[in-house]
Amino acid sequence: MDTNIYYIPKYQGISITSNFAEIQRQMDIGLEPKIEYIPIAISDLSKYKIRGLGFEKIQDEYFQSIKNLFSGLKLEAVSFHESNIDLSDVTIHVQHLLIGEKSKVNLSNDNFKDLEEVTFLSLKSFKGKVLNQLDTVEKAVLWDSPKGSSLPEMFPNLKELTINKGALIKLDLRNNKDLEKLDVHLCTKLEQILLPDQHKLKEVFIENCKNLNVNNLPPSVTRVWPPRKEKVEKRTADVKLTSTGNQHIDFLILDLKKNMEDYMNDADPSYTQADIDECASILIDYAINMLATKSKEDGMEIVKSTVLKLNTLNEKCDYSLIETNEREQIAEIIILTGSELGYNTVNEDVTEEWREW
Repeated sequence: MDTNIYYIPKYQGISITSNFAEIQRQMDIGLEPKIEYIPIAISDLSKYKIRGLGFEKIQDEYFQSIKNLFSGLKLEAVSFHESNIDLSDVTIHVQHLLIGEKSKVNLSNDNFKDLEEVTFLSLKSFKGKVLNQLDTVEKAVLWDSPKGSSLPEMFPNLKELTINKGALIKLDLRNNKDLEKLDVHLCTKLEQILLPDQHKLKEVFIENCKNLNVNNLPPSVTRVWPPRKEKVEKRTADVKLTSTGNQHIDFLILDLKKNMEDYMNDADPSYTQADIDECASILIDYAINMLATKSKEDGMEIVKSTVLKLNTLNEKCDYSLIETNEREQIAEIIILTGSELGYNTVNEDVTEEWREW
């Protein structure tokens, strides 16, 4: 796969990519705005004003051949997307570092000069390591944090932190004593945020973190959405679910049902207990029928019909029944059932072709 260098006048940036055919295709079909990419040689860099530098699908052998281009450049932003790169003897003068999906890049304080901001677009697919504390970073945006992530402690001088989505259960900020602004969005499994004894928080926004205990957050600067309701009698239905014949699948469906009911009790969404029960019933029927099949072809027909039923149900509920966390749980139930029959692997999303959630 050929690697090419492009100058993008609109952004005064350089794109180094082995994926330009896909970039062009997305512009042609309207998925990305059409902007000018000028093919250039590495020797032409001095002719252009460069504010940013992006690497996409770059392997280390190529990167090592051009790494001297950083010498003398003072950049606003550098990004790595789906790239495997060794920065061990590289120093980059940059304000904002962006790490995209599926990148393997080890990061050290010695690699950066004047680095102020970091963005990770998918921590769960990040294959590198943060080798030591990046003590100049004052702002971090972290997407899709895995369950045990402790990345904020690697930025001890943070003033602003945004957490978007992910499987975090506990967010430990006790090492971030200078933090002033905290935003947490769509972390539906998050239960606890640990703060320093003498924190400096001036603004906290918690959005759609239905399991988070917010009692230890400073009330005068904390906003929570949806607003928390005073706990009243639970509306959880005492319905005994029909067994699918597979104890693990039964547990996953029951857990999904409970999570939906808990959220309904807290947030008053557009769906009802009857909608939750219908969702559980669709998945129970799916598992029973799937486990009775004898061929992958028959199994995929059941997957398709199940996903279409869930599409219709979710549309009826104003698309509020199946959101990020529920989507992951439902997909796990469908995929796991098929994998136990050998129809798909646990990493193969057989729902994607038909689902609208």
